[in-house]
Amino acid sequence: MKIHRFIVPGVLLPPSGGLTIAGEVAHQMKNVLKLRIGERAVICDGLGNEAEGIIHEYVPDAVVLRVEELRRVPEEARRIVLCASIIKNENFDWLCEKVVEVGVSEIIPIISERTVKTNVRPDRLERIMREAAETSARGTVPVLREPKEFRFAMSAAEGMRVFYDIGGSLEKPQVAKGETLTLFVGPEGGWADKERQFAAKYGCLIRGLTARPLRAETAAILAVYDALHF
Repeated sequence: MKIHRFIVPGVLLPPSGGLTIAGEVAHQMKNVLKLRIGERAVICDGLGNEAEGIIHEYVPDAVVLRVEELRRVPEEARRIVLCASIIKNENFDWLCEKVVEVGVSEIIPIISERTVKTNVRPDRLERIMREAAETSARGTVPVLREPKEFRFAMSAAEGMRVFYDIGGSLEKPQVAKGETLTLFVGPEGGWADKERQFAAKYGCLIRGLTARPLRAETAAILAVYDALHF
């Protein structure tokens, strides 16, 4: 039987005994999923800790879980920051959902020369990212940053900069274990020439994914997976 997982940021998880969950998660457990007394569930604090136990009782506006095990949730050894050009709403939502499932650590929406849409809905994206983290059994929810212009994101990038572009190298690079990678993925239509020049100025690894053009959201998902396996 499937064990449902819920992320409740900041919740204090006891090693045993009762854990009371209120708010949106309690509503989801009781009224949406209609979980029954005696069913198992996992509650995660969003900081890499999770408690597994049995639903003990429903009280007004809350659920009481009898905790049986408290454990750490392993995360990816490499920190991946994705700077993804903003694309139209539904596609960017899907992009964020899937890169969280793959293992991204942080998402920075960026505004590049060919970006058509320049804003995002952070409340919606954060909910999508939390649900994706729950689905993929992650112990933390990746951070969503405010949108930045490409040049500012490039100049402030952490660790090794990897600039994904058609025609880039397909050979696996040598990267120190545990080094942070900041990935740049362009919009529909690709990067402008001056953005390529800017990437070269900052010493980016110019990396390819396939010999064929890809949709922006497909490229972002493949880029995160690619970087995790350097």
